[in-house]
Amino acid sequence: MYPVNLSAKTRRARESLVPGALDRRRDAGAGALVHSEGLDFSAQPYLASGKGHAAVRGTGKVSGLFAWDELCAVEGTTLYCGDQPVGTVTPGEKQFAVVNTKLCVFPDKKYLDLNSREFGQLDAKVVNGHGLEVTFGENSLSLLPDSNTGQASFFARNIRPKLNRNEHRTETGTYYYLKVCDSVHWDEGMWTKEGEREYWMMDDAVRYLTGKSVILAQGPYEGGVCLNLKQVQETRTADGGESIRDEVVVTEDYKDDDQSCFYGIITDVEVVTRDYLYYGEAYVNDVTLTLEVHNAAAGNQGFDGRFFPGDRVYVSGCAQASNNTPAGRPLTVETVSGHTMTFLPPENEAAAFVPGVDTGAVTVERPVPDLDFICEADNRLFGVSNATGTIYASALGDPRNFEVFDGLATDSWRQRVGSAGDFTGCVAFGGSVLFWKETCLHKLMGSRPSAYALYTSQIDGLQAGSHRSMAVLSDVLYYKGRYGVYAYAGAAPKLVSQALGDVAYDSAAAAGTGREYCLSMRRTDTGEWELLRYQTDRGLWLRDGDLAADAMAQLDGTVYALSGGVVYALGSGERVERWQAQWAPFTARRVEDKRLVRLLLELELEPGAWAEAELSLDGGPFQSVWTGWGPGPGTAVIPIGPNRCRGCQLRLSGKGGCVVKGLHWEYTLGGEA
Repeated sequence: MYPVNLSAKTRRARESLVPGALDRRRDAGAGALVHSEGLDFSAQPYLASGKGHAAVRGTGKVSGLFAWDELCAVEGTTLYCGDQPVGTVTPGEKQFAVVNTKLCVFPDKKYLDLNSREFGQLDAKVVNGHGLEVTFGENSLSLLPDSNTGQASFFARNIRPKLNRNEHRTETGTYYYLKVCDSVHWDEGMWTKEGEREYWMMDDAVRYLTGKSVILAQGPYEGGVCLNLKQVQETRTADGGESIRDEVVVTEDYKDDDQSCFYGIITDVEVVTRDYLYYGEAYVNDVTLTLEVHNAAAGNQGFDGRFFPGDRVYVSGCAQASNNTPAGRPLTVETVSGHTMTFLPPENEAAAFVPGVDTGAVTVERPVPDLDFICEADNRLFGVSNATGTIYASALGDPRNFEVFDGLATDSWRQRVGSAGDFTGCVAFGGSVLFWKETCLHKLMGSRPSAYALYTSQIDGLQAGSHRSMAVLSDVLYYKGRYGVYAYAGAAPKLVSQALGDVAYDSAAAAGTGREYCLSMRRTDTGEWELLRYQTDRGLWLRDGDLAADAMAQLDGTVYALSGGVVYALGSGERVERWQAQWAPFTARRVEDKRLVRLLLELELEPGAWAEAELSLDGGPFQSVWTGWGPGPGTAVIPIGPNRCRGCQLRLSGKGGCVVKGLHWEYTLGGEA
């Protein structure tokens, strides 16, 4: 700001201000914003109305968001890469990391090969749950296979009424729900089900159930099979108003699973979707499932597709105790073929097993730890477990194996830490891996497990629940700590959020592009959400709005935010509907200052845009003092004459394109009227 004496005779002074950034501190200077909405830095150093946020996935069911070469999202129980469904996961918040070509998804422990589009499980487990014979050779293990009774099919027509709200009509339809599992095991007349989920057969996700298992309500019969379904009847009524009333009744519920020992593996799914069935309007999904039917009481599932050569596995549940794999000494898989697996002999031993036959619940497992937070660094999957207080690293390039301990550079690695509190997040940064807690940082350095060194620093760490606030811009890591937003460049973190004032926040999520750090977080005093933008090179903050983001991601220069189950592209929509800026009070700071004379507002409005200026005098209520419409190109200088006062506060709001280029206030000195 530059005070200038206009005339010795009138003894007036003027302060000219470039409209500033957000600054809620008590000593914020004139020109600082205390509130803003719908504004951005696109016309810097001036303030400008911004663009809104365009919904790019607007179903309201999205619960996970990640960006790699394309935008990945979890919608309901389906994982999408771009617009393509690629696999089935549980609904809810996810952790993502890419290792080698595999996109890893936690807590599901799933992976997607980004090249081949293979979707699978990082961990694996097969149990001999039928009391059948397991044959052990010196270095092999064989299970009796399931009895494959051949291929069979199942058809279901799903009809849901499709009405117009302006009609006066009632329609009834019937559709089904189906329980699907990742795998099933039959033991002593009961099923053990892994990864069981329910699918609505009107949902497009049923197209991607190939490889899943379903339990049959009864064995195969000529021409098909009988699935265990839930049948629902829905009556929809349109009354010509603003809504459609739905009445849903379960007409046939699931039966007891344990009535049959037959299950089917889905080998093909055909879905035919169409509208306008018969004489009424309806959504129709004709679903045909082709299944490979098995008699689970007659054998076991195989190892193919679950285990791979080089895997490190544990064998347990053996009646011959020496055949159980000792902790920390997993066996190395040599070959996998159907229901037989061979192993390399353990070090310094001639054989892995004592040959013989076992009829117990022999289990073969490739374990993957339960990780609360994950990240990728140096082609390994790193993660932390709060249950065990342990940091983990997978084998080099292989996120399926965490039990490789050969003394080589390709080994996996783990270490327990003794610091207080839970881990709050982890991230790769500056050639190291950072494992955060709220009050400290564990920093892992080194290029291979034998050279790893873990250093602990007692610094302001990452706030619990704000692990999604981490973003790296220009080799600086920005994150939300308990006392504000920090910038970490490798030494002591620097607090950069002083301008936000004495406001506490939590539940932060962020992403960065260029030199702008976009951050959404919740005020703990009011529970309100704020979307903030921070210019890292200029150190300036601006409040954009009240978007509550559960996650953010950056792709090709665009920041995406997940809010309320919808994914938005920030700043990619139409011009914001409304914008607002409120400045800190203009007050006389010297005893000899007499009173404010007028404010001059430099404003550029696009054709059709409008703005309104309001003043609060000496802390009183805001009152409108000027309203105007955009005259077109060019800058207007608008004089605003406040009544006699020692201080005033300006609030400017409007609709449409606007650039605020300057504020000037004039006041008299030393007793001039």
